Amino acid sequence: MKLSSHIAQGVCLGPVAYFLTDLRTAVIFSGSVVLIDVDHYLHYIYRKKNVSVSGMFSFYDDVWNRRREVFGVEIFHTAEVLLLLVAAGFWHPAFLAVAAGFFAHMLFDFLHLSWHKVPFVRALSFAEFFIRKKNYPPGMIW
Repeated sequence: MKLSSHIAQGVCLGPVAYFLTDLRTAVIFSGSVVLIDVDHYLHYIYRKKNVSVSGMFSFYDDVWNRRREVFGVEIFHTAEVLLLLVAAGFWHPAFLAVAAGFFAHMLFDFLHLSWHKVPFVRALSFAEFFIRKKNYPPGMIW
C-alpha cells in the first residue's frame, strides 16, 4: 500500500480515536498507523546498504511488481511486536495506542493484499516466516 493511503487512513481514523479516547491517544494512534512503515526503510537499508528514501520506494515498487513470486517479513508488521506493545501497554497506556495503530495498519494491508489475491505474501509472524521461507529460493525472499 502506498504511503499516501496510510496517511489518509491515519487522518480518517484519528477523529474516531479522538471520539473514543482523547487527543493525545488519537495523535499517537494516527501517527502509529503511518510510522509502522519505518520498518520498510530499515529493511531497505539492511538489504541494499543504502539510505536513499527514493531508492526504498523503487525497491518496494519492484517487490510489489513481483508480489506473486516473493515472500517476506517486516519486523513491525508481526504478531510478536503487537503482543510486545500490548504487554508494554500495561506499563504505559500510550503503547496500547501504538498497538491499535499498528493493528489498524496491518488490517488495511491485509485487506489490500487480499484484494490483489496475495494475502500471505508477507508473513504475519516471525515463526511463520521461518517455517515458510524454506519453500522459497533465496532470491525470492525480501
